[in-house]
Parts: sequence; structure tokens; C-alpha cells
Amino acid sequence: MFKSITLQNIRVFKKASFHFDEGINLIIGPNGSGKTTILEALATFSFGRFQSIEKDQLAIRAGEQIGRIEAQIKENGSTHKLELALTPLKKTMKIDEKNLPASQMVGRQRAVLFNPETIDLVSGAPQLRRRELDLTIAQNHPAHIKILLEYRQILRQRNELLKRIALDYAGIGELDFWDSKLAEHALSVVALRQKFIATANEKIGAIFARLLKRNMQLSLCYVPTAHYDDFATALKHKRAYDLRSGLTSVGPHRDDFCFKSDQYKLEEGASRGEQRLASFAFKLVERDYLTEEGSLPVLLMDDVFSELDKSRREMVTKVLDGGQIIVTATDENVMPSMIRENGRIIKL
Repeated sequence: MFKSITLQNIRVFKKASFHFDEGINLIIGPNGSGKTTILEALATFSFGRFQSIEKDQLAIRAGEQIGRIEAQIKENGSTHKLELALTPLKKTMKIDEKNLPASQMVGRQRAVLFNPETIDLVSGAPQLRRRELDLTIAQNHPAHIKILLEYRQILRQRNELLKRIALDYAGIGELDFWDSKLAEHALSVVALRQKFIATANEKIGAIFARLLKRNMQLSLCYVPTAHYDDFATALKHKRAYDLRSGLTSVGPHRDDFCFKSDQYKLEEGASRGEQRLASFAFKLVERDYLTEEGSLPVLLMDDVFSELDKSRREMVTKVLDGGQIIVTATDENVMPSMIRENGRIIKL
């Protein structure tokens, strides 16, 4: 759990510290007061980076050259210090004064992030769902990040080779080596993704029906762009197309997953409200997946209750019971009574 966080020269904050209880913590403030910044700063120690910006350096307060975030977490009775330091050219992360690559920070404090963007998982862009899938898996399987990084490096090299071949600077036979390497890493990436989908399908239907308050089936379906039992051959079949575009057209970097009812894909036939509740159900499945030996991941919820009607707010709160919850809102009155009455309130 998070005990505290200090932000120095991060977005709107010159210097500010916040302390959190083990249970519910409610951050109240107007738009632009820094609520989202607090949650995203906490999430950097779960995901290794800010989620809403392309480069972490963009979080440095305007006019400043150095930004710092320091968090205290409690783990198995011990307290640990996590740090992130940013300059325009460098990013440094530490645990208990020891430098650590950002990729190894993923899952250091397991967390599930709800925000307005991830509420749109059902109808959002495929890259949003891929990122959600991979960050969740990586918190439980740190090696997944290493494999993904290696896959992306090989992918970049293959794409560069495609461009060189198109310009007659290299021979097409050189693709064989990179196709083989790409296939090896792709199989590992997809295997963990499909395993997560299978695990999620054991629970997501029941959770969704409870939130929806009626019986409507929900399941997840992985949508691959190739057959991964012989991915190298699939790459060969796509060579002519890839050479024209200069990009690799199939692979885990192009895969997707979808939300399905018993009749249709939710993005095609479900109402906006049903899609949002399906996204909530997915997040609750993430929470179960990230629960280790009874220890729940931290729930970081950024202004999401305003998206639900009163009865759904109360229902979501019931299934969220337990563990540390840090939630933001512009208006305290839109929060479910259980959160208002039992949470620590932080006003900005």
C-alpha cells in the first residue's frame, strides 16, 4: 500500500506531500487542481511511467529543470522508499536509494488504474487494450516486459531492413533471420496474453451481470493477426505487402481483444452504459488477477464515479470492498456514501 507521496516541480505542484490510509482515500478538488497528477505519480511506481503523456519529462513543472516524485510504500510490514527524478534529458528511478530501470519498477507496487480513458476500453483504440493487457500481465510476470522490449527492438530492426530492401540496399533473404527472432518472441508474448484472457473469462461474466443487474453474457476474445504456431511462415506470406509499406503488418503489436456478449461484440451493439460497465468488470478482473496471497492491489480511481448513475455507483462500491482505494472527484456529493463516510478526505 502507499503510505505517502511527495511531488516537487511536477505539473501544478511546486512542492506538496500527501499521506494515505490503508483503506479508502478521497481526493477532492476542482479541475486543474492536480488530482489526476497525484494518481498518475503513484501509478509510475506500478507501471514504470506516466500513462497520459508520451514522455515523462513532460510532467516537469513549466519553467523548472528537475522534477521529483518520492513515495513511501508498506510491504509485508516493511516500509520502502520509491523515487523518480526527471530532467529534460534523463529519467532515474530508485528503490531504497538503489537505481532501477523503469522496466523493473513495473509491479513494484501492484495497482489497478481506473480513469476516463480506460473506462473506454471496449470502444477505444486497439493500442489502448494492448497496453492495458501487457501492463496487467507484467505486474505479475516481470519477464513479460523484458520479452516485449526485445520484441519491439527486433521489430524496429525488421522494419528498417524492409526499407533497405525496398531501396535495393539489402537482400530479401536477410529477412529470414529477423523473422525467426520475431516469431520466437511473439509466441512468448501471445501465450501470456491468451492465458490472461482465459483466466479473465472465468469471472468477468458474473461480475458484469452483477453490475448490470440483469443476465447478459460477457466474455473476452483474443483477436490475433496471425497463426503463432507458425508465425515465421505468416511473415513470409506478408513480405510483399510489408516491403511496400515498410512496416511489419502482423504480430502481437497489431493484435487486439474484444468484449463479446452472447449476440454481438459490445462495441457494435451495446449501449454506452453497458460498454462502461464492461470496462469496470474488466478492471475488477484485473484486481483479482493481481491479488497475491490475499494482498489486494491498490485501486487508483480518477473521477470515474461521475460516469455512473447513483445505483451503479453504490453497486461498484460494494464489489470494491477491501484493500487500499485512492479515488478522486470534483464533487464530494457524487461519491457513494460508503466512500464519503469511511474514507480519509484530502482537499486540494
